[in-house]
Amino acid sequence: MGLIARLFRDTRGGVALIMGLSAPAVVLGVAASVEYGNIALRRTQLQNAADNAALRAANELALVSSDTYIQNLAVEAAFDAARATDPKITRVRAEIQNRRSWVKVEITETVKSVIGRALTLPSSEVSVSATGQVVGTSRICLLALDTKARETLHLHKGARVTAEGCALYTNSSARSAAKIEDNANVTASLLCSAGGVEVKSATINAEQMTDCPAKADPLAARTPPTVSGCDHTNRVVDGSKTPTLSLMPGRYCGGLKITKGAQVTLMAGIYTIDDGPLKVENASIRGEYVGFYFTGDAGGLVFDPKSTIDLSAPKDGPMAGLLFFENRTVSNPLEPLLDLLSPVPPPPLGSTPMRTYRIVSDNARNLLGTIYLPAGRLVIDAKKPVADRSAYTIIVAKQVELFDGPNLYLNTNYSATDIPVPKGVGPKTERSISLVQ
Repeated sequence: MGLIARLFRDTRGGVALIMGLSAPAVVLGVAASVEYGNIALRRTQLQNAADNAALRAANELALVSSDTYIQNLAVEAAFDAARATDPKITRVRAEIQNRRSWVKVEITETVKSVIGRALTLPSSEVSVSATGQVVGTSRICLLALDTKARETLHLHKGARVTAEGCALYTNSSARSAAKIEDNANVTASLLCSAGGVEVKSATINAEQMTDCPAKADPLAARTPPTVSGCDHTNRVVDGSKTPTLSLMPGRYCGGLKITKGAQVTLMAGIYTIDDGPLKVENASIRGEYVGFYFTGDAGGLVFDPKSTIDLSAPKDGPMAGLLFFENRTVSNPLEPLLDLLSPVPPPPLGSTPMRTYRIVSDNARNLLGTIYLPAGRLVIDAKKPVADRSAYTIIVAKQVELFDGPNLYLNTNYSATDIPVPKGVGPKTERSISLVQ
């Protein structure tokens, strides 16, 4: 009995006993960590394969009409990428979604498990997915450049935009970047917002996309025309004194006002409207191959309801294809007012300084060319169609607002005119490919 008692009190060799008993658990834990790391690495490899396949297939959406071809392309691309890192047997599925603007790729792979086999779980499933989207396949007819303000594209009080076959974009990240309300109507191939689209009591006949990648200013590289000395200062054409008149291109310092029934023909060339507005009040202006360059804080324009406007952009020179072009900087702009017109509604809170370009004319049927106002707010509140007789009209402005019932037409008959379309808008737009998820 004494020997037995001493045996139980003897602690010699205890550490070895503990190590011996715990060793299998330690080895199992290390092996599990290594295996988990390998599975995590494989998941990353498969996710990269899905991402690449989704982007490649999305790029083909604008080029290929066959859904089967695009799905097969996505599957093959995913297989190739997945097997390049590990030649296991994977399962790939591709699906075209969201009215043919998304391609979703799913990859599933069975991963064998040494540790799992010991626990009656010899394998596990690793699944990943990616969705690629294509933006910009439609022709750009309108782009609101402001990246932060609310309602950078705003239609209300029965306003309409008819842009069949082309797209409307807004770069603002605000939840109401595009706001369509109060019986307004949009007809286009695409309404694409970097932020959100808010619709209230309105109709949108267009594919809607939110969280679109913001589009860089497609005309940012255009060089402004050269400005020389003043050819005219505070020029006023009074129809009660001079009913008809032809004006020559040049620099109109302090602006240009055409009023009281005057009928003015503009000779071809560039009209620099410097530190004053272009005003047409109860009068008419007509000009072929003319471009207006606005500069100075007092720049801008206003066409009153009784004015007649018939203009086409230059076909060559520094303003080729540009009907309106403005200096890209402004610090303290003044709104151009006419006695008979009330001020326009204020711009959204948080807006930076902008010149105002207001078209109220009920006879502005031809505005052929591109309206480029990178520091401007275009306001159209006519009650009759605007630009409906133009072969094409493109608008790139900081903000665009339509109210009081106009119908702005953004036609796309580019081949019907010799006025060139600036690169980056119209028929030659760049596609933007990105991952949705």
